[in-house]
Amino acid sequence: MYLAGYGLECLFKAELLSRNPWLKTTFETERLSKHELRIHDLFWKSHALNKMFDEFKDWRDLMAAHDQARGTRLLLGLKGIFGTWGPSLRYLSKGPGKQLVGDFVAQVGEVREWIAHLST
Repeated sequence: MYLAGYGLECLFKAELLSRNPWLKTTFETERLSKHELRIHDLFWKSHALNKMFDEFKDWRDLMAAHDQARGTRLLLGLKGIFGTWGPSLRYLSKGPGKQLVGDFVAQVGEVREWIAHLST
């Protein structure tokens, strides 16, 4: 479950980098605008999937349209992922139940597949 969420984090960070190539070389933050500093911190310091996704308003609109047209619930499922996943899952002494893990991994898979179709 942890790795599924981490994989989604990596996809989101790859998209942040794609949209903001200056992240590759910008380490000094003094000259960044407030918005650029937010992007910088999301990329370099954060695991907050919901805040990363907030930067992809076009994805949110496309996902909502996809849900509407196909009767799916990707956007709702993504919000569930945001509420469930975090890096602290890595350190749990007892993992979540099999059902929750199965549902979570399946939902991440659906979102990942949807993202993959955006680039085709």
